[in-house]
Amino acid sequence: MLENKVVRWLVSFLVAFTLWFYVITVVSTEYDQSFSGIPVSFQGEAILEERGLMIVSNETPTVELQLYGKRSDLSKLDNSNITVTVDVSKIGEAGEHQLSTGNISYPGDVRNDAISVLNRSPSTITLLVEQKIKKEIPVNIVYTGTVQEEFIADKENALLDYTMVSIAGPASTIDQITQAVIEVDLNDKNESFSDSYTYTLCDKAGAPVDAAYVETNIASVNLTLYIQRVKEIPLVVTVVEGGGATENTTVVELSQQTLKISGNDMVLEQLNELTLGTIDLAAIPEDTILTFPVVLPTGVTNLSNVAEIQVKVSFPELATKTFTVTNIKTGNIPADMEAEVLTQSMQVTLRGPKALIGLLTPDDLIIVVNLADAQPGTFTVKGNVVLSSQYSACGPIKSDSVSVTLRSTLEAQTDDPEGNG
Repeated sequence: MLENKVVRWLVSFLVAFTLWFYVITVVSTEYDQSFSGIPVSFQGEAILEERGLMIVSNETPTVELQLYGKRSDLSKLDNSNITVTVDVSKIGEAGEHQLSTGNISYPGDVRNDAISVLNRSPSTITLLVEQKIKKEIPVNIVYTGTVQEEFIADKENALLDYTMVSIAGPASTIDQITQAVIEVDLNDKNESFSDSYTYTLCDKAGAPVDAAYVETNIASVNLTLYIQRVKEIPLVVTVVEGGGATENTTVVELSQQTLKISGNDMVLEQLNELTLGTIDLAAIPEDTILTFPVVLPTGVTNLSNVAEIQVKVSFPELATKTFTVTNIKTGNIPADMEAEVLTQSMQVTLRGPKALIGLLTPDDLIIVVNLADAQPGTFTVKGNVVLSSQYSACGPIKSDSVSVTLRSTLEAQTDDPEGNG
């Protein structure tokens, strides 16, 4: 009997509670609720941008609402599905603007007219609007650290996939930004590399600029940097002895003895010296200064940045003397030919050791004209200066040409077959 009473009591309680809960949550409209931290969204920003304007705000504004309505409707709401919209399409110029936060909407299954707004805070928000401008800025590289010893980074020829960055944003910020800076760490590197780098928007002094409202066309840039081995090689010239001068009696002085270069390891291994050119001593009558260009193999960089080398050639132990020579002979006359030397004398300048050159006389010199490959006719030809062995240390540096007539002896016999004059 007692158990039946308890069961009837529990059933009655559950029915009463259910009816109470239904009235409270569904039937009763006597209810209000507060919602805080509702973000404000903007309508008409595209129109604002068409006018060259943009909103600049440190943070997204929020609104607190006190709403009144049926419990069944209010239970469906929270600060993520209540929308507070501010229309910015009517803003026509830069500056501070006060706009109402009165445009409120709810999820689709809750009618706007089913909810009353008892209070909203704030009722207006202040927006800072600035002129929006665009420009392009260069990408600049800031290097930190150093590559390993005996290596060099070819910073002058660093390759960027983008050398300029397009930026857009509030004029007050864009006017400060003059460069996009990437920082590249070279510490202990010894080989070429290619990497992607994010950049920092900076002013002309290199200080970062707050770019919270700045739009860019790219997020990063790719850099390729070549790192090559450094080598120092000697500079040399090839000396051809002649004109009474030898390497032992000639002083050759280069304005620079070595050259610093960089390049591929394989190329540098084979390049142990750089020959600038050839000096023919027989063609240099006196002390002189010659200029040779610095020409390097493809792929090798001239780190010394020296384009040409001055080479001073001098003969401190030698002297020169000019002679008039009359003893002119011909040699190697072709068969059936005869030669007539038209030149009676020629000028010859010899160079040799100072003590020896003073002993020479014109009688010690013979001019020999080699006619081995000559053709009939009258022509000029260079004569070879012949000296006796005691003057072998001397040699010619300048001589005149010899005029010779070469004719066939067969033609002369045809003209006078009996040999009569």
